[in-house]
Amino acid sequence: MAGNDIWNSNLVFAVIVGVALLGGAYFLAGSMPQPVVNIEENPNVYVSSIPPEHTIDVSAMATDYVDPDMLTLSFTVENEAEDATESQTETASEINAVKAALTGFGIKDENIKTTRYSVDVVRTSHYICENETSKTDCYYDYVITGYKTTHSIKVNVYDLDKGGDIVDAAAGAGAEVDYISFTLKPETRDTVNNQLLEEASAKAKTKAQSIATGLGVTIGDAFSASTSYDYYPTYRSYDYAYAEAGSAPAPSTELSGGQIEVTASVYASFEIK
Repeated sequence: MAGNDIWNSNLVFAVIVGVALLGGAYFLAGSMPQPVVNIEENPNVYVSSIPPEHTIDVSAMATDYVDPDMLTLSFTVENEAEDATESQTETASEINAVKAALTGFGIKDENIKTTRYSVDVVRTSHYICENETSKTDCYYDYVITGYKTTHSIKVNVYDLDKGGDIVDAAAGAGAEVDYISFTLKPETRDTVNNQLLEEASAKAKTKAQSIATGLGVTIGDAFSASTSYDYYPTYRSYDYAYAEAGSAPAPSTELSGGQIEVTASVYASFEIK
């Protein structure tokens, strides 16, 4: 029994010493200066003196409906021929006719941009069986039958009243109309976006103040903020109906874009004093 008492006493003493050492280590760690993070050496590290639980996080959105001031048109010319050069030549002739029709409306070369140009091999498949009677050992064989040249261009038009006539002229010159988009000039988008960001930011602060009042606290300066911006161009489809020989000409196209929805959102965190 005496031996067991001695062993138990030693065990208790060891536990007490261990706890004391851990406590001392914790005290030393707490009292030692913390390492300083060098932001230049660690660009992905974000250091904040305000804990996340000491902020009020809110989001707000502002929306406006704006008249479009730019029309973007996309046209494509395609030609297929047995010879690649012939296909390219025919396509080049038609795309030049389309460009001539566009410049006839005062559209500058800087507002006409090639978005795609390709020369593709055209293949036709044939199902072949080595044994025609039993239809065994069958496979597909592909034979080159020609070449197809595709040339697509994008056109920016700033006189929207001429949009329908421009589309008709390009289609009449041999182009397919891929899409018609009513949109905004870059400078217009920037102006509208800045206005909406101011409005959304004010809404975010008002929302944070309302939350703080309900919680019985006071908000301080904005701790962080981020934004997002969306606008939705209006797309229109177009089907060009060629007038048959001897019949009345196809009616001119009238385009209507309507208004464009523009939205700016703000996500902000405000310090709780």
